[in-house]
Amino acid sequence: MNLFKRLIESPVLHKIDDELKDKPPFRIYKTKWRPRAEFEFEIGANNVLYFLIDTKNKLLYVGEAAKLVERLRQEHLCIENWDYFRYNVLPDELFNHRKTLERMAIKDFSMIFDNNPLNEFTEYKLNQRQN
Repeated sequence: MNLFKRLIESPVLHKIDDELKDKPPFRIYKTKWRPRAEFEFEIGANNVLYFLIDTKNKLLYVGEAAKLVERLRQEHLCIENWDYFRYNVLPDELFNHRKTLERMAIKDFSMIFDNNPLNEFTEYKLNQRQN
């Protein structure tokens, strides 16, 4: 049952379905929040913006990766104890623009979270290292 649920929610299958239905190819495929223990199952999650959350310390991290699983296997010093992740699969045409999109997302979140003196929206804070 869980296998089929994961398959149905897979961005790769959504992309194939869109191609079969002749939908425009320039689409972004989003996932739901998933527990950290499941990231190794995201085979084929390439060209992504990803989000990590540490629910205990109330931290959020925004990143980009050519290959999600490889990136999540690496250490994230800003948010070592992340417990959930989600990601957006970008169109192939945006492969060379991931870093720009990541920075845009970081700046947008920083306007909402602790980086904003008018932080009235949430108790979470954005925990990000600028590159």
